[in-house]
Amino acid sequence: MEEKKHKSKECEYLKNPGTLFIPVGFFLGLGIGFWAVNIPAGIFIGLGLGLLAFVISLFVMKKKF
Repeated sequence: MEEKKHKSKECEYLKNPGTLFIPVGFFLGLGIGFWAVNIPAGIFIGLGLGLLAFVISLFVMKKKF
């Protein structure tokens, strides 16, 4: 029974892979912040770009269907 729930969650992530843009943006921003010696600015830039990419992916997926 639990396997079915697990598979349905996997299907949700496969339907909208854009949800991964936010944590990826966070970690990329963190890395850029360490490199540029300004961690908070890097995190905010990374999160902002991750959210922007997520919204763009929602619009692209919406146009597909």
